[in-house]
Amino acid sequence: MSSQAEVQEREPESVADFDRDSLHTLPLSMIPLETPGLRRARMIKNTRFESVVELFKGEGTGSGQVSVQQLPNVFSEIGEDDTQVLGKLAELPSYDVYSLRIMLREQEIPVNDYDELRLSGGKQRELDQYMGAVTRPLIVQVYGNDGTVTEFSDIIQLFRQPDVAQARAQINLLAEKLDLKIWDIPQFLQGYGDTYLSVSCFRQCLDQIAPLVEDFRGAIQELVQHPQMRQDRDLVQTCGRIAQTVDRVLHVINNRFRGVRCWRP
Repeated sequence: MSSQAEVQEREPESVADFDRDSLHTLPLSMIPLETPGLRRARMIKNTRFESVVELFKGEGTGSGQVSVQQLPNVFSEIGEDDTQVLGKLAELPSYDVYSLRIMLREQEIPVNDYDELRLSGGKQRELDQYMGAVTRPLIVQVYGNDGTVTEFSDIIQLFRQPDVAQARAQINLLAEKLDLKIWDIPQFLQGYGDTYLSVSCFRQCLDQIAPLVEDFRGAIQELVQHPQMRQDRDLVQTCGRIAQTVDRVLHVINNRFRGVRCWRP
């Protein structure tokens, strides 16, 4: 596995904002891999929602996709460390940068020193309104409700300013409630922040597709009410099942988002 020094010395490659903010594409230049050829590839979720490494893509050439298991046939120099990292990436349901940071941190890869694993500035600003709903309870838990602290990053900053007596006392209480040692709290907070920033990404995606889903449901209703189509019983039943499935999925997703709105230690 790359050491921190090696990661810092590596010349970063340019990553487009679209790829940086995407949930289904992952430029491998963002990941500290040893195999040079892989840094020019992407890991993507294909049309079957399978995780594959996309070696090339172009108009007229299509998309060259290889599974992680097949990579040694393409890159004979690929090492076990890279294969393990890619295998874990392939198992992720999403390639938002915060899910990636959590996974890579678990592998002790120094993601906090790797600038590519961050959203674009525009996307970060878009997510601010979503983050407030999930971070505010923790801010109140640590700092109280006096309004002097408003950002999640201020909680991390606490550990660089240990002379804040009130906040330090709250950190002690927080550690007790979570059954953690004081020195484990920073790692917990990093994971907490990345988890809920990831949730914020998904919440925004749901809000963005909501109008499209409504249009889709309206189109189904229009279809089954058409004078000719409504005579086809199989078609009407199929459309009904599709509409019910969409409604059921949206109901489950919305319930899950409601379940993470508040933080309970």
